[in-house]
Amino acid sequence: MAGSTGFCPLELTLELPRDLFKKFLKKGADQVSPDESLSDKVLQAYIRMKSKASRRLKGQKRGLYKMEPQIGDLVLCRYHPVSEALKGVTGKFSRPCENPWRITKRIPPYYFEVSGVDGKLRGVFHKQALKPYLET
Repeated sequence: MAGSTGFCPLELTLELPRDLFKKFLKKGADQVSPDESLSDKVLQAYIRMKSKASRRLKGQKRGLYKMEPQIGDLVLCRYHPVSEALKGVTGKFSRPCENPWRITKRIPPYYFEVSGVDGKLRGVFHKQALKPYLET
């Protein structure tokens, strides 16, 4: 709790005298913090917690997928590469997407049948496994 509010639980629940440490610590008048009431501490803690929560929410993925593929669009298909030790091929160095494929059929709600440019069927993919092909 001290990380998000800036106060330890004891400070938020108990009203400790501020001059408790003055006799141990030799500080000037300009170095001593002004006295704060408990309600001020709680308000500051609430403001800090809200700002940290809003920063956490900004970094989250919302689950919204913007691409809406249509029939006839060129897309790249994400796939899981397989390593072949006998041939000396390592899957982690291969490309995550294959050549451009054309969407031939939509299977509601989120699946698409994909075939090659020559008409050879590639398979059925979820729309999150498809990536728009951008010609350069």
